Amino acid sequence: MGWLSRLSAVAAVATTALAAEASTSSKSSTAAEPCAQIAKLVKSGATSFSSQLALACIETTPFKSDVAVSFVDELKKYLEWHSTTEILRNPPPTALSATVDLFGGLANIRDRASANLYKSQYDFDADLFHLLSFANDGHLVILPCSFIFTFRSPLRLASLSSDGIAIPRLYTLGDGKLLAQGNKDVSPVTLINGVGAEAFTEQLSETMGFQDPDARYNSMLANVPIARDGSEFPGSYAGFVTIPGAHEFNLTYANGTQQTLPLTAIVSSRLDTDFTFSNGDELWDAACKPKPASSDDSGEKKRAESSTSAKEKPAPETYPKPIVKDPFNLITGYFPDDKGLEDVAVLTVPTFETTDAASGIPVNEIANFVLEAQDFVSKAIAAGKSKIIIDVTNNGGGVVNSGFGLVSVFFPNMTIFSATRYRSHPGTQFVVETYNRSPDTVADGLDQDGFFVPTLVKPDQNTTFKSVEDFLGPFDILGVPSTAIVAENTFAFNNETLFPINVYNEGGVLNGTTPPFAPENIVILTDGQCSSTCTIFVNHMIPYGVRVVTTGGRPQAGPMQSIGGVKGSQVLAFNTISTYFNNAQVLVQNATDNKKPLFTDKEMSVFSPYIPVALEDMPLRLTTASVNFRNAFSPFDDQTPTHFVYQAADCRLFYTAETLIKPETLWVNAANSIWGDGDCVFRSVPRKAIKSAGTKTESSKSAATSAVSGSTDENDEVQQDETQAPAPKKKKTRAPAHKALGLLLAMAEGLRG
Repeated sequence: MGWLSRLSAVAAVATTALAAEASTSSKSSTAAEPCAQIAKLVKSGATSFSSQLALACIETTPFKSDVAVSFVDELKKYLEWHSTTEILRNPPPTALSATVDLFGGLANIRDRASANLYKSQYDFDADLFHLLSFANDGHLVILPCSFIFTFRSPLRLASLSSDGIAIPRLYTLGDGKLLAQGNKDVSPVTLINGVGAEAFTEQLSETMGFQDPDARYNSMLANVPIARDGSEFPGSYAGFVTIPGAHEFNLTYANGTQQTLPLTAIVSSRLDTDFTFSNGDELWDAACKPKPASSDDSGEKKRAESSTSAKEKPAPETYPKPIVKDPFNLITGYFPDDKGLEDVAVLTVPTFETTDAASGIPVNEIANFVLEAQDFVSKAIAAGKSKIIIDVTNNGGGVVNSGFGLVSVFFPNMTIFSATRYRSHPGTQFVVETYNRSPDTVADGLDQDGFFVPTLVKPDQNTTFKSVEDFLGPFDILGVPSTAIVAENTFAFNNETLFPINVYNEGGVLNGTTPPFAPENIVILTDGQCSSTCTIFVNHMIPYGVRVVTTGGRPQAGPMQSIGGVKGSQVLAFNTISTYFNNAQVLVQNATDNKKPLFTDKEMSVFSPYIPVALEDMPLRLTTASVNFRNAFSPFDDQTPTHFVYQAADCRLFYTAETLIKPETLWVNAANSIWGDGDCVFRSVPRKAIKSAGTKTESSKSAATSAVSGSTDENDEVQQDETQAPAPKKKKTRAPAHKALGLLLAMAEGLRG
């Protein structure tokens, strides 16, 4: 039960244990039910209330042992689709996070539920949430039904170094801005709740969904108060979905002064009805009781109606005037006039989320995103800019094709490498086998779901698999029963207008042929929070000789990873998994009705225990949950998922006070550290480029021969001992827009409310 001891450690750091919270909440309560008190406050127009009252309310939700046990049994079937379960239990030495036994922890929770040891639904839900959170995987998320409050804090902290090299101290955001304006009469925060401020922050960051501790540390802070898309980014101290071990943050400053900042609570948008409940039983019925499939989800309708369109966002404040700007600030290009940046263009890419119905971002932004990037690069070259900084600070990922498309803007004459595996267990095997045995798969359009073997290609984009068994294996990859290595994207299937990607100089509307910048003149700037599709983008740029500068992290000298978020290549929501199972079961039933069953009774006896109930039929309502479905692999190691490969940035810097009021100072510091005489907190040994960037004179045939799979001869040798099957013929059809979002929903929901 290692994950439970880690949960205890987080609470202990806060000095006010969860047991004390119950005492605090009871003192603040009157004879009235706490939920009734909140309902009265909400009716009177109050938008927030004490965190003690909110906790007391959700702790009155009843715990139903039999329902909880059934829920865990079904939840496990969905979690079987998570790609790194076995590795998390026994990670390689390169992994920086502690181990977690997902299925073992789930069994412990089930045992406690079966013995009726939980006092409330919330206590049970909190254990489930923390178990998954300790995997530090932004794709592995669950927000249980009783999490209907967001706990907010006014605390905003920034980690600031005197010169970008010296070890930083923690300041409140307000004091940091005063420091930037020349006010020396400010003092750093030394203690939080009696614990060293830096240690407290690091410990509290443990459930922030990042694999790297420096990225987790950065996620707590407000070092970039205005995010690249123009929205406020206060850091994760601003909001939590569970009580962070205490109901207040008591600050002690270096000058001896003290300050107390209490937590408040608001009703989260996850509760899709008005808060009118007089007790925990009514709240449980509204939040946790499964809804009939035919019920009217007014909350979902309301959200859909409000997001059918999105207005253009203004350019981010405090930044220079943009040269190119996407209407939604998905991508922005600048020509800064700061000293040291005269020949440098800057492209900010805060997200690869280029389609999002909930935010009103239309599907055609997938194409526009890459076209605007190419437009900016063309303008930069025309303006005499010889260097470029690509700023992916706080980029949580998005649509995979958008990441591939951006790579192809900078290296249009090289083949993009896509290599993934997913867990091959009876659940995924059932879906794959069904899709491939049914005669209706293609007619029903299910061949585009990624399970129909004739449409799959290997990373070389040229060869396919001899049979379903050849693909499914399972193959043992660090203890994970996995499929064969397969490209996530079959680029020949892409619609070149909808998904513009330069492939072998055939970029459709992109039509790129020559790299616009020399690799040594490209720098990627990141704060380590780069996740998912962002990791795919960075990992494709580095092999050409592109360098990475990272900022912030824990207050210690030494290297820092450029990619600290989830490196998996595809997130899969539970509702999508549920749809896949439903599709498969329909195909099976149709075949049975036609007296041509797809499986024998013996085969079904193996599959059946792994087929979950439909998501809407889960014993407890669950609307937000996901797993990392695909592991990504590099061209030179098809055995170790990139999740567990340590990659230090070329140069590490710290934030300074000036960056709070003039964020482009980061660009100046990064440029000086790579192209000038600036120092680094830590500078890694220079890497030799392992791919040729190519030139305009290289033929596509030569490129195809030397880098058809983005690999060296070593990797080609690995591939050659397999019997090759012909590749599918190219056809014009729209490929699914796989997402690899670094959702980090625990944090995002906490900030969003």
